[in-house]
Amino acid sequence: MFRWLERWFKDEPIGLAKIALYICLFTVINCVWIFCAFSLLNYWRAIPSATEEVVPIPISEAPFLLMMLFSYALIEELIFRFFPISVIPMDSKLARGFLSVIFIAVILVIAPIVVWARDLIILLAGPLLILSLVLRDRLKITLAIVLFSSILFAFAHGPAWWHLPFQGVGGVIFSVCYLKCGGYNNLAFKPLLASTMAHCLSNVILVVRGLS
Repeated sequence: MFRWLERWFKDEPIGLAKIALYICLFTVINCVWIFCAFSLLNYWRAIPSATEEVVPIPISEAPFLLMMLFSYALIEELIFRFFPISVIPMDSKLARGFLSVIFIAVILVIAPIVVWARDLIILLAGPLLILSLVLRDRLKITLAIVLFSSILFAFAHGPAWWHLPFQGVGGVIFSVCYLKCGGYNNLAFKPLLASTMAHCLSNVILVVRGLS
């Protein structure tokens, strides 16, 4: 399975049409997952009911909203996809470990995470650093980083556990998009743009549907 996944990641889409297709594919997967998860958890009353009324967005404010959603998506993709996936798995083990420590420190300062969530991240940071320094299998290191950064991505949106099935799984989906669109082949701009677009389109759909 791991060898097949690695070959799939290396076989990146070439051309705008194929990249756009994958962006749409991952956007649909993310939104369908969120709608299904939200419906099930809401049916089981496992998450708090929405108390805010959804206010229609005026057409005149749509461009500003799109720019804001794109900016937020880009910043989050830089922090939770580009840096951990493209920077941390470097050939130099010393540089890799050093940058991992910086990444964790920056996230702990920037992300609005409560004390117990920070403790959880610190507990996860140790195994990640050990994996990044010891493991020689690049795919396994990458998957470990994807899991860790996706957990961080979830708790950066709030301390509640139910962020894990929403933003946590979304983080994994955006990471797969990043890796498939050139991130696994050591590219930077194309995978960052692809995951940012999938992230932004997902946010637009969720905002329109009142689930974000």
